[in-house]
Amino acid sequence: LPALISMITNSGGGMLAQGNASPLSGLLGRFEQAGLGHLAQSWVGSGTNQAISPEQVHSALGDDQVQSMSQQTGMAPNDVVSEVARILPSLIDRLTPNGAMPSAQDMHIPAAA
Repeated sequence: LPALISMITNSGGGMLAQGNASPLSGLLGRFEQAGLGHLAQSWVGSGTNQAISPEQVHSALGDDQVQSMSQQTGMAPNDVVSEVARILPSLIDRLTPNGAMPSAQDMHIPAAA
């Protein structure tokens, strides 16, 4: 969980943000690019959170990000994507309580330049 939160909220995840977008927007953008935007939008929206598989998480994050999180946590890559798949929908849901994306300022983090 700390590695995932770090990826979303600070410079460790800044590579996920583009321009003035928050890292959370960048993370969700990766799911969009992987063809999984409908899942990500269910986590942001006010309806039921749709589940995601570990394989889908790996596809959206990519090998480099999975390996980085594996190194940060000391967990095997397969375990990392399984845990991310388990907690990401509820984490994103809690970060977007009104069905809207918080800005980098709202999350009290600097936007990536």
